[in-house]
Amino acid sequence: PDSTLTDVLGDAKGLAGRAADRAGVFLYREVPASSLRSLGADTSAFNEAMIPTVFRFDMTSPEALFTARSFQVADGDVVYLATSLKDAIDALATFVPLPNEYIRDNTIDNTN
Repeated sequence: PDSTLTDVLGDAKGLAGRAADRAGVFLYREVPASSLRSLGADTSAFNEAMIPTVFRFDMTSPEALFTARSFQVADGDVVYLATSLKDAIDALATFVPLPNEYIRDNTIDNTN
C-alpha cells in the first residue's frame, strides 16, 4: 500500500534538526489533466494527458500537518525538502522546465 506524506517524512527522520525549511516540503507528481481541470486549474497551456504538478506543503501550519496525514505518496512521486524557497524553485526547474508564468503558488497552509 501507498504511504502518506507524514509516513515518508517520518521514514526520513522528519524535519527536526535538519537544514530543511519546514515551509518548503514539495511533492512532484504527474497528474491527469482531467483531474486538474475538475479542480478548476487552467490546463490550456498543456497538450499532454498527464501534467507535471508540484504540491507544496507549509509544515509550519497545523492544517498542512493534518493534510499530510491523509495525502498519499504514490510510486513515481518525488518528495523534496528545500533548504530555502530559492532552492525549491531551482529544483523545480530541473524536474519541470517551465517558464515562470506556469508556476502558481497554491500552498497548502492555513490560508487555503
